Formats: sequence, structure tokens, C-alpha cells
Amino acid sequence: MEPLNPYRSPEPEHALKDHVHADIFRGTTLAWFADRYEFCVPQIAEVAPQAIAFYEASRAKIISHDPLTFWRGNLWSTILGPERFARQRIEIHIDADQSLVKIEYHINMILPTRVYYHSHREVLRLAAQLGATDGSDIRQPSPDRMVS
Repeated sequence: MEPLNPYRSPEPEHALKDHVHADIFRGTTLAWFADRYEFCVPQIAEVAPQAIAFYEASRAKIISHDPLTFWRGNLWSTILGPERFARQRIEIHIDADQSLVKIEYHINMILPTRVYYHSHREVLRLAAQLGATDGSDIRQPSPDRMVS
């Protein structure tokens, strides 16, 4: 058994990773990339205020309320710095009918090579705060999807 490393990042519960569906850019690109996440929450009305508090605590500024959009980062980190300080536009789309939260990170970096996947860890922390579930117990099938 390996001794616990006190410097490692905290890992969320394994079940939480199953509730967050991710489309993450992997590799190297010229200038920018987008990460997309979605998960279901039981209390959809509480998503916007909790998301605003969560992202403002990480020095993101709210720039729009529909969709909920944040901006953070600086030019120097876009050119030379780590991903978490690069210029980012974060959009949160809330579907109240489906109790679904969709988050898009548009990250602007010059010749980035992804190593840390900061946005993924950040979304997992937010999903844990919001109480993300698999959605089967929340979502109601829409009438157009029902089979007779």
C-alpha cells in the first residue's frame, strides 16, 4: 500500500465523475480550445446564485446573465503562464425543464499543451457543491421522446 501523498490534489468521489459528462480538449493547438461539461442537479433554482459565488471566489467577473457568462485571466498567462490563469470565458447554460447544467470553458492560450486540466477539476468541485446526480431520478421524459 502506497503512503498518502500530502501534496496531491483532492480527488472527488468516483461516483461524481460518472455524473459529469465531459468533452475535454486533449493535446496541443495553436491558440484556443473549448471544454464542455454537463450534469444534472436536483435543485436547479439554486444553480445560478451558487455558480456566481463559486466563480467570483476564483476571481472571475460576471459579464452576462443570459447565458450566465464569466471572464477571467490575463494576457501574460495566455502567452506564458499556466492554464488556470489564462484568459477564459466560462458560459453556464441552465435547462430548468431537464434539471441540466451545461458549462463551456473557452480557454485562450498560445500553443498550449494541456497537462493539468484545471477546468475539469473546477467543474467537479462545482458539481459536488451543487449536488450533481445521474439525472435518472430527476429528469422527466419529454412527450416527443416517448414511444407508444
